[in-house]
Amino acid sequence: LIGKTQEVHVQRLRFYDGASLEITPQLRRQFIFDNNSFEVEAINGVRWHRDEQRFELKVRWAGFEAADDTWEPALSLYQQIPNIVKDYLMHSSSSNSIASDCLQALVDA
Repeated sequence: LIGKTQEVHVQRLRFYDGASLEITPQLRRQFIFDNNSFEVEAINGVRWHRDEQRFELKVRWAGFEAADDTWEPALSLYQQIPNIVKDYLMHSSSSNSIASDCLQALVDA
């Protein structure tokens, strides 16, 4: 329409002509179930969550905007994407003691 393209997450898409695509409620439920995963684009921060007593990482999700960034448990992310988490924490630990503490806690876990 305006000649501009942008990568977005599938959750942001809408069917433009559902009738001609013959999408049944069962097919829609299966599609949502099968595609209910998100890709980490980047990690943008680390913090200690005092109430939860855990380290958290601020995640930028692929296809989403900065306003959609979320704080996720560091241990959970480390179990799913260890290299990305380690790379971020190692790069940040020289200037951020919380990142250094988080990295040590994850390695010891």
